[in-house]
Amino acid sequence: MGDFLFRSVHPNDRDEMKALHEEFFPIRYNDSFYNEMVQGVGMHGGKLLSIVAEDRETGRIAGFALFQMLKYPDQAEDSNLFAYPYPQYGCYILTLGVAPAYRMHGLASTLLSKCKDVAASDPKCGALYLHVIHYNAAAIKLYTKNQFHFLRSMPDFYFFNETYFPAYLFAFYVNNHHAPGTSSGPESFFGVFSDWTARSWEIVSEAVTQALFTSTVSIADATRWIYQQFSPEAVAVSVAQISHHWLPTTAALLPGAEIPIEVASSSRIYPADPGPSAVAIDRDALASTPADGEMKV
Repeated sequence: MGDFLFRSVHPNDRDEMKALHEEFFPIRYNDSFYNEMVQGVGMHGGKLLSIVAEDRETGRIAGFALFQMLKYPDQAEDSNLFAYPYPQYGCYILTLGVAPAYRMHGLASTLLSKCKDVAASDPKCGALYLHVIHYNAAAIKLYTKNQFHFLRSMPDFYFFNETYFPAYLFAFYVNNHHAPGTSSGPESFFGVFSDWTARSWEIVSEAVTQALFTSTVSIADATRWIYQQFSPEAVAVSVAQISHHWLPTTAALLPGAEIPIEVASSSRIYPADPGPSAVAIDRDALASTPADGEMKV
């Protein structure tokens, strides 16, 4: 990764920030958004927080995060973010992006980490949270990789090009606050995946890994839950993704754990139940290691 100066947004960043937003996001913001942004004014007239990664060599903006403390629940767009007792604030990420030339080097994760630090530094804040459009698999992978919890799907959240699009709500909890209805069962980790298709298996396997990391959900429970929730079409997923995201991580996190594996000749999994804890994989798939990605909201 390059050498970056991390700073807040400056007034002379306006045109470059506008160009980056128009490149990254399908939503078009009006001029007042950019005028207020460079003045540090956010939603409801409150203080907008910002982190800009400036390339020290070129002076160009490599990435950014815009976020804001919002009173909970009065200013929050989501009134069901926390289990009781509630915090006074939630820290909401408005936009986050990395320019194409700087992707795949961890800059997005660095920006998220800095946002987490800001949220955690305020004892009145309970979480860093955001919405992501449902088809942005790279962004969803970024957030799950950085320990954000999927809370729920929100239909018709975005509207552009005369079409409504659903969003997924993710949160990273701080200062001993938790998601509503937190429990030790699989559902609390996996969320509502019933509307996710086979292309989203990568996200499911990330959630499985997260659940296994906590040691509160067994492999048998996780596998059984997946078979119960998914349609046959949705369970027909890439084994390469399973082998990369599930099995090696499980072996590393839970040494000595028994992982029943049935080595199959097929390169895909189908919903014929192989047993409560068996996973069918392709021999060649184990050598596959997809590259890490990073993306924007």
